[in-house]
Amino acid sequence: YMGISDEKIVRIKFKVNHRKVLNLLLIFLRLYGIKITTKEEENENSIIGVCKSNINKGTAIKRYLKMQKINPNYACAIGNDYNDISMFKKVKYRVAMANSIKKLKNKANYITLSNNDNGVSFFINEKIFRGK
Repeated sequence: YMGISDEKIVRIKFKVNHRKVLNLLLIFLRLYGIKITTKEEENENSIIGVCKSNINKGTAIKRYLKMQKINPNYACAIGNDYNDISMFKKVKYRVAMANSIKKLKNKANYITLSNNDNGVSFFINEKIFRGK
């Protein structure tokens, strides 16, 4: 993904289908202080997401809330993976998907349906619009 304001690369996803290449890539990235944000298995491929070590969803949401003059006590974050933990630390209302990692579920105020079951739209419709 490209950063909009400064046109620098801030996040990249790699798709690797060979275990040795993946291991070398991971070593290289760590040597240069690049943070691994996600790691998934898709068929025989490994997909990893990386970004600069000082960039995460927590710093992004904090900056956005400040720019929009929104109090974090009135903000909500929805996530399902390790890269969402930093974001959960910056807002009062934290929603984990049903398919989330256990560590994120433990930090959540509410657990919604899974990604496959449209958990985000369910939460917004049921808890925000209908106020249940």
